[in-house]
Amino acid sequence: MRRIADRLRTLAAAADTDALAAELTLVVSTDPAAVVGELVVDCANAVAARSSPLGVEDVFTVFVHDTGGRPVSIDDLEPGIRAALRAIVAELNGDSGARDAEVGLAVAGSSLEALRAITHCLRWSTDLAAGGALPAFSCSLPD
Repeated sequence: MRRIADRLRTLAAAADTDALAAELTLVVSTDPAAVVGELVVDCANAVAARSSPLGVEDVFTVFVHDTGGRPVSIDDLEPGIRAALRAIVAELNGDSGARDAEVGLAVAGSSLEALRAITHCLRWSTDLAAGGALPAFSCSLPD
């Protein structure tokens, strides 16, 4: 799955939308959890590489806000996206069991919901791979 996650990132970075769409269709129909898991680890590794070392009592957290900067409850995110974001935080905090559980939840819905989780993780991973300052993770809010 590492190879597939890397290929998705390469296609996304190259803006090869036709090939990316074909690859995403294949991923959703085969093993989306494995690919989301790889992308989650990529995101967590990129964030950790840009962060100060944590002390024993420190943990990573996230703050979700809308485009106007107003706080939004993480529970207002679509379930798959919320689970993917929580999986990244779990990985950052060294909790592989929670990461795996959240990855499973991220792709547990319909194929469309799994696709949304994959594309969000892919976008976050691609943005983080670009380097520079930590980007804000964009998320879709349900209507």
